[in-house]
Amino acid sequence: MTPQKTETLAGLEIACRFLYTAFHRAPEPGFLHPLVADRLLAHWPVEDNNSHIQSGLEAMQQFLDEHADNPLSLLIQDYNALFIGPNALLAAPWSSVYLTEEQLTLTEPAMAVREFYRQYGIAIDTGENEPDDHIGLQFAFIAHLLGEALQAIDDEQPEQPWLCATAEFLTNHVLIWSSRLFELIRQNATTDFYRGLADLAEGSLQQLASLTGAEYLIVRLYR
Repeated sequence: MTPQKTETLAGLEIACRFLYTAFHRAPEPGFLHPLVADRLLAHWPVEDNNSHIQSGLEAMQQFLDEHADNPLSLLIQDYNALFIGPNALLAAPWSSVYLTEEQLTLTEPAMAVREFYRQYGIAIDTGENEPDDHIGLQFAFIAHLLGEALQAIDDEQPEQPWLCATAEFLTNHVLIWSSRLFELIRQNATTDFYRGLADLAEGSLQQLASLTGAEYLIVRLYR
């Protein structure tokens, strides 16, 4: 792997860890403060001319600039409406909801994701009996695989097995449904921050697909 591709790989690992936090946890001061005070989005770790990433970063930063005094309450309200409830979720973050006719969590797609995690020594335990196919957890697992690839490079070992695993996971468990999730976020979010986050995530997955050779398969979606 060329030094440039290795640098891209390292940047994507950092990006996936950020996307895990942004999707999996309701916004809190510790997450927002460096984004506002240090304008961390201006230092996104992967350089690319991907239009989704550029528009996503711009939208998120614009929101933070316009609401620098108190962005938290608006973001919590938006996050809850999209991903938590108590009303019907505007953008359910689990693949099972999109890939099964019943549109329920903890069904076969979630079990398949859990088995993929298990094959690579990962068991999800957030303390909340949470479905394994949450988009945030999927980004965390991708970050893990990329981290293992980077460690292999440091150890002068083949990184390809880890990149192949990443491609397989993306093809069979992430790319088949995530674009629909991001579409629903863009349609239903009330803040530019979460509309931008959807763009940022979609562009990052496109970069990952390009780097690893993952494919976008056409499957039936139920939401």
